[in-house]
Amino acid sequence: MVGQPHCATGHVDPRPLAIPGQRERRSGPGRRGGRSNAGVAGYVSAADTLHQLYLWLCPQRPSHSYFLLGHQLVLEEREMAMFAAQLLGGLVYGQLRRRVLFELGSIAFVVSGVPMLWDVLSQMLGMRSSDSFTRSWTGALFLVAFVFWCYPRLDRDARRPRE
Repeated sequence: MVGQPHCATGHVDPRPLAIPGQRERRSGPGRRGGRSNAGVAGYVSAADTLHQLYLWLCPQRPSHSYFLLGHQLVLEEREMAMFAAQLLGGLVYGQLRRRVLFELGSIAFVVSGVPMLWDVLSQMLGMRSSDSFTRSWTGALFLVAFVFWCYPRLDRDARRPRE
């Protein structure tokens, strides 16, 4: 794929995406004899490869990202909210699991995903545009529900005696 926009500047990079194991063909500043300083034996660095693969999961659109001190954060708003919610939900679950056994039912878990599904699909189909708050709360709701649906099951299975 040619023309991936840079996450912060919007500059379009004319180079094709790096393929793992593909030799880099360009030379320039910081390169000796056409070899990459970051890679071994002229291979593209692992960090560049991982970043290019990650762009398939998260395009890092400035309109969907949080900024900290003028710099765009790596993850989009929904992902940041989801990861933060999973961290906080996991910490709360860790404190409550010995006192109260609470397991969210599967139907409640599926229902908790409906707002996020609506937000994503309505944006993709061009029915409306979402705002930062909606992207954040729908993602957080789904991941908190995930924690209280999945963690008790994992905890129960981990405590089962092995045969």
